[in-house]
Amino acid sequence: YQYMSGYLDIGTLWTISNEAVPETWIKYGPILEEYKARGTYSKHVFDCFEYLAYEMSKMMARDDPTFKISPIFRSDEYYRKFKRRKHPFEDQ
Repeated sequence: YQYMSGYLDIGTLWTISNEAVPETWIKYGPILEEYKARGTYSKHVFDCFEYLAYEMSKMMARDDPTFKISPIFRSDEYYRKFKRRKHPFEDQ
């Protein structure tokens, strides 16, 4: 949430976590998506983490041509809408 809000930059987050964020989402994202589809979790759970993982994957792909973004990440269009969306608990 802090990255999406502009409070933290991607460089700082990369220094803290390196590949851990995208790799964690690649591993557990499908499980969380299934939980959301079944109604176990709300539809917004881990949205900010997913977005951060996507942004870090794009950065990794840009800096290392051998890195391929996982197909678990949705299209750029999805993430453009995602960034403009308000946090689910903010006033509409």
